[in-house]
Amino acid sequence: MRFHIDATTLTGFPYRMKRIVVGPMTTLEYNEWWVRRINDNIPEPSHENSQSIEEHLRVIHSELEIIKQDFERRNIEL
Repeated sequence: MRFHIDATTLTGFPYRMKRIVVGPMTTLEYNEWWVRRINDNIPEPSHENSQSIEEHLRVIHSELEIIKQDFERRNIEL
């Protein structure tokens, strides 16, 4: 019997999950179950407070314009 560390568990998790591999006893159903088990533990992003990329970039652009105007105003005062 040997231990095998699945590569998908190494990304994004603070721990490593070990899985037992016993040669031909590892079935296709077991492998499918294992993949589903790992994928079920990956949190999906919440869409409740999410913005589209375009909306997010508009907000950043407007904030940048405010900072730029403030900088120019302060520069004139000096």
